[in-house]
Amino acid sequence: MLSALKTIDRRLARLEDLLIMVMMATLALVLGLGVVLRYVFNNPLTWSEEIVVTFFCLDGHAGRTVCFTVKDAHSNRYFDSEIV
Repeated sequence: MLSALKTIDRRLARLEDLLIMVMMATLALVLGLGVVLRYVFNNPLTWSEEIVVTFFCLDGHAGRTVCFTVKDAHSNRYFDSEIV
């Protein structure tokens, strides 16, 4: 039973990492497209900033969970302290 839960946990962690990478790539593409359209073609996207802010916030929240799952991460030293 425990090995099945560990397998599910590893697969969910991989899925979370994949979603973070997709959101970051989408964030970079939408932001780059917004800059090009605004300054080169003088026709800005009206929705690009909202998507970028939403994905940035979601990446921050998902990244926080990745910090808790990584065993030897530098950031775990701060999360394990008694201050938090």
